Amino acid sequence: MALLGLPALFALLTALLAGIAWAAAHHGRWIIAIPALGLAAWMGSMAWSAVVRARRR
Repeated sequence: MALLGLPALFALLTALLAGIAWAAAHHGRWIIAIPALGLAAWMGSMAWSAVVRARRR
């Protein structure tokens, strides 16, 4: 269970940043939406890497 702590944290951050990006885009705040989407993609890739690393152990 401890191996999934980091992937869960990164997945939560991914979801939160994606939500911020969606809300900002919905309200026309593209200056916030685009970087938030980029950060969500980066966090998503980190979450995926952490899952792969946890499954190898």
